[in-house]
Amino acid sequence: MTDQPDFVYRLVTPDELQMAKGDGVLPLRPVDEKDGYIHLSIRQQLCETANLHFANHDRLYGVGFRPSDLAPHFGWHEAPKRGADFPHSFHPLAFSKQDHLLTLRKTSEGFVITEPGP
Repeated sequence: MTDQPDFVYRLVTPDELQMAKGDGVLPLRPVDEKDGYIHLSIRQQLCETANLHFANHDRLYGVGFRPSDLAPHFGWHEAPKRGADFPHSFHPLAFSKQDHLLTLRKTSEGFVITEPGP
């Protein structure tokens, strides 16, 4: 990826958001542990990611981080099945470093961003 976005996002469920607020760190998922990094998305990827991986939820949050705040533990990997590069963090995400929250709500046509977050 050549153009650095202003923000990258970690999709979380309402329960995961509450855990992050209490623990101070966004929880890992089994796929993060298996792959060795935390999966993130840019804003344009959020709804597709939500539709593919969170179909059993009605509401999600996109926890926004500035890539510069995640350095030097930040990078990009291609997701061949999706034909795009996705951001990743190689270090736990401290909730205190988040810049803002987006709310995603499920509609009959899939997830949509209805900002701002809570």
